[in-house]
Amino acid sequence: MRMNDVRQLNPKWSASQFLRNLEPYLDLLSEKELSRFPQYCNWAGETTWCRRHILPRLSDDERGLYVADESSIRSELEHLAHDDHGWRFPQFAFVRLVEREAQAKNIIEIAAAVFDSAPSIRRYSIMAEAVVQLGDRSDLSILNRPLQQDWKEAAEAIRTNAEFRVRRRTLAGEFSSGENDSATW
Repeated sequence: MRMNDVRQLNPKWSASQFLRNLEPYLDLLSEKELSRFPQYCNWAGETTWCRRHILPRLSDDERGLYVADESSIRSELEHLAHDDHGWRFPQFAFVRLVEREAQAKNIIEIAAAVFDSAPSIRRYSIMAEAVVQLGDRSDLSILNRPLQQDWKEAAEAIRTNAEFRVRRRTLAGEFSSGENDSATW
């Protein structure tokens, strides 16, 4: 029986109490059984408990499915850089990383480090897309990197496009945040 099923049967039931009662038995559960808990805990809103008690018991591969650390972010970005068809949709990779609780600033910094380790137009476009999807105006300075002559023009076009998209998105956010309710377009 799943946690949410029990909640519907008994209105006094709480997920946190259920999980506290389960703590002494966690060592008896197999890795397969433990690997289901992060998803259930997420549904129940108990991610902190899961990080403390379940994730340390999982293997690195299983843990990487639920929590994005620096190595998994780097590996995802490297995969994007080498994938022939993945270049069209890097925003989906960013959504997956954010769903796995990666911080937006951390993703942008790692994308910049990946570009610096082996500069290419592909890695530059991934870094620019990370700034567009996850960053704000303060992150635009990351795009000011030394460029190779082979792809300098293409990179400058990508930078111009990224700057425009970030400024447009952040400007729209300023008006919709309620700071200027009288502004209408």
